[in-house]
Amino acid sequence: MINRTPGFRSDRRIFHVGGAAAAAWLLLSACGSGATGGEAFGSLRGGNDSASRERVYDSWTDLVAMSSTGKPREDAVAAAIVGEVADVKEGRSFLWGLDAEGEEKRVETEFGADRAMISTYHLTVNVSSVIGADSDSVQPGSTVTIGIAVDPDVSLGEMTKDFGDIERAVFFLQQSPVFDYEDGLYAIVEDGALMAVPDKDGNLSFPLLDDTDAIQPPDGVTATDLNG
Repeated sequence: MINRTPGFRSDRRIFHVGGAAAAAWLLLSACGSGATGGEAFGSLRGGNDSASRERVYDSWTDLVAMSSTGKPREDAVAAAIVGEVADVKEGRSFLWGLDAEGEEKRVETEFGADRAMISTYHLTVNVSSVIGADSDSVQPGSTVTIGIAVDPDVSLGEMTKDFGDIERAVFFLQQSPVFDYEDGLYAIVEDGALMAVPDKDGNLSFPLLDDTDAIQPPDGVTATDLNG
């Protein structure tokens, strides 16, 4: 349903926003199917460790309340939206090396090159509802672009296959230095964990988080409950 109309260790210390890694590893279930995804999702699953993360919110209610303030916080949520994935496009590929002073730096390389350590893809998301946002440009009917960082072996076809059935989800977003190469790119909070997708009955959950995680939505919460 694309094109609708309206393991890295050496780079981990580079990707930090407010003390939480922001490499935007993402795990999603296909909308309503309960699927765990294909090659793209499989390459992302091991990159998230929510149990070791320090949070400034401790429950779903707290997270939603914080997201609704509309005040950007580097360590929390800059925007929270309900929307659908409309397109997936190639972003950039990078590797890391040392400069003359011995400091680690990011270097762009040909997309998907053998020597690349990371590749990014850009999701175009059609916004149907806004819970809170740091910009007046994020409005129902607008689009936002979300960066996803993955293993460079993951192809555009694999990304499109796994993301193509995501018709509606709740995205909790922040700014991230991972995607500072292009203005307006958001990252998904907690390494991609904070994207809530519906099951076949419309009930939301964060599939990348453990079922017992305190910020999992309560039973029966749907996107419609969040002004969707």
